[in-house]
Amino acid sequence: MTAPEQFVQCGVVDSFTGRPCDRPAVHVVRSGCVHEHVRTAPMCAHDFARLSAGEVICRACYSTDDPHGCPMLGRVVGELVEARS
Repeated sequence: MTAPEQFVQCGVVDSFTGRPCDRPAVHVVRSGCVHEHVRTAPMCAHDFARLSAGEVICRACYSTDDPHGCPMLGRVVGELVEARS
């Protein structure tokens, strides 16, 4: 018996609930806000669509003493191979 194939989990964390996304990542995305908070993380197709639509806010900006919701912009810098079942 072989071990089940592993998948890379999406690196998006909900800024409001603090819960990480539980979907498998399909892209590696570099994203940032206007305040130059930049990160590179694995991302699922669902959250990449949200990022592309301007619906993902910067966690660093939202976590300050003066929380504000800066939208993140990003681009794909790598692809992940989906696990086959």
